[in-house]
Amino acid sequence: MTMRLTTTIHRGHYEIGDEIWHTTLPDALRNEAANTVHQLPAILIRHVGHDQLVDLIAQDMADHLRTIGDTYTAIDGVIYTLRASENADTLTTTMSAPTAVEATFHQTPYGPRTATVHWSDGTTSDAIRFYPDEILISEGDLIGKTEEQIRSLHHRRDRDWLQS
Repeated sequence: MTMRLTTTIHRGHYEIGDEIWHTTLPDALRNEAANTVHQLPAILIRHVGHDQLVDLIAQDMADHLRTIGDTYTAIDGVIYTLRASENADTLTTTMSAPTAVEATFHQTPYGPRTATVHWSDGTTSDAIRFYPDEILISEGDLIGKTEEQIRSLHHRRDRDWLQS
């Protein structure tokens, strides 16, 4: 039996959904650690260093997620749990939220830029609106991410721009 890493994002008492990885546990932890670093204050990132913070958080996660049933709560409220995988030879999870498979950008004169996303479930919707003179978001930033992850990315970049 192999293990899989699942996460549940909680906002207050409401469960948002599960995250997905098709990679090894160390790679999944490092990726999530990098996402967590973006939640930290910019001054801390500058003082300690981005890569050092990613290493520290990934190691902390690895220390807490060793056997089936172990959980870890990140500083951004995401709860990670190791669970048994019944049908896979590699570390995977199941996905409950669709991910972006294609993104296009539209901008009106004097207005914000809108990112329209085609989701893995076949739907299309406007994911975010932003002003390109304030933050930069490209198609590569959106592909493979859930709607919640895209909103989180937009929030982080907007916050970082306001703090700069």
